[in-house]
Amino acid sequence: MCDAKYERQYTNTKRGGTTAEPKTEPNIQAGKAIRQAMGIPVSWRGFNWTVCHIWGIDDPAFQQSNVIVRDPCYYSCVGNLVLLPTPLKALTDSVPEIKHMLRVCAYHLYGWLPDIPGAHDLAERVELVRSGQVFPDYPDSWPRKFGEKLPPGTLRYNSNIEEAIQKRKREIKLRLESTSYPMYPRDSVKKVLEFWRIEV
Repeated sequence: MCDAKYERQYTNTKRGGTTAEPKTEPNIQAGKAIRQAMGIPVSWRGFNWTVCHIWGIDDPAFQQSNVIVRDPCYYSCVGNLVLLPTPLKALTDSVPEIKHMLRVCAYHLYGWLPDIPGAHDLAERVELVRSGQVFPDYPDSWPRKFGEKLPPGTLRYNSNIEEAIQKRKREIKLRLESTSYPMYPRDSVKKVLEFWRIEV
């Protein structure tokens, strides 16, 4: 996590410690991505709403590093994000049935599934989603195949979203080409653009 000009990296020092560690980005950029995809202004600060990742390492003890969320290609991928009322955010981390239903809905909505070689237990869960298996409580109003229907409340693609996409592309292009922003992660950003076949 860096300042706006990518000149200084933020750090944290654990309580009682003396070593400063790089500060981890706390879903701020992921939140901006999903709000822009929904046509919500980036400046919106809705209280009691939290951005959550749908795909992550399923570890009830929360001991494993979350290589899916930490992968730059998936961190701000809209197909891997959901905006939830904050009191419900733990459901995406701790209730397997909720996670599976969100993953199935997202798959049929976006046609996307993660693929990270060596990610613990990921391939099995991806195949479960791809198989179309759903729990009895899976909402009838959610899609069960790609393109079938949009979940209630889904915002259709519009000019505001297109404008947000173009603005974001211009920002990325500026930072990639500028000699300023010394700590901007250019190599990582280029990798993500290539992965998603995006031209800026």
